[in-house]
Amino acid sequence: ASVMELTLDGEGWRNKLGTHVEAEAERIFPLLKGADLKRGDIASPTRGIIITQYHLSEETDQLAGQFPNLLAYLEQHRALFAQRKSSIYRNRPAFAMFGVGHYTFVPYKVAVAGLYAPPIFRLVTPAHGKPVIFDDTCYFIACQSMAQARLLNTLLNHSVSQAFFASICFADAKRPITKGLLQRLNLVAVLEHIGHDVLLDLAKTHHANSSCEPISEQAWKEAFATLFVDAQTQPLLL
Repeated sequence: ASVMELTLDGEGWRNKLGTHVEAEAERIFPLLKGADLKRGDIASPTRGIIITQYHLSEETDQLAGQFPNLLAYLEQHRALFAQRKSSIYRNRPAFAMFGVGHYTFVPYKVAVAGLYAPPIFRLVTPAHGKPVIFDDTCYFIACQSMAQARLLNTLLNHSVSQAFFASICFADAKRPITKGLLQRLNLVAVLEHIGHDVLLDLAKTHHANSSCEPISEQAWKEAFATLFVDAQTQPLLL
């Protein structure tokens, strides 16, 4: 974290060691932490994170050709990477990252902080022209469209969903919101309880009150068709 997490100041990016970082902008993505989600400070992140891979098995020696400044920076801190104890990095490329995949780079996400109860879900869109990355205290759903993200965000923040979470959540736990807890919510059952038309009207109202781009009627229809078919066949929360 001291090497990969950056903060933007008047002189550019700095790492947690206080060092100014010279690295190609293409591999620095906006970063949000759990506290940002709790407060709702999501519109313009001032933190960034270096992305060395787009999936865990991707070789990192390719950085030399396209991103020589970034590779030189990583090489300066190779000893810190070597100290990582997790078996996930065993026999992996140098400077490998955990928790990256196609879902990491989708533009629309519904995210929640794991360290705070009750869970407040935020619809997160790209910042500075790039998809937003979260720290490991957060959980998120990777959405195929803005309409799908708006429907999910509305459903998860609805009083029915919130009442369910309150009934199974231990608010004084170190991490009150967990992956297992989130995946116990049956999205289709909540939809059936709320009603298709009610959820759609709420989602449209919430979206109209936002500064996001308009959503067509066809996009709303497609979002419903894809979202709740997926919800019956596989967990949506990552």
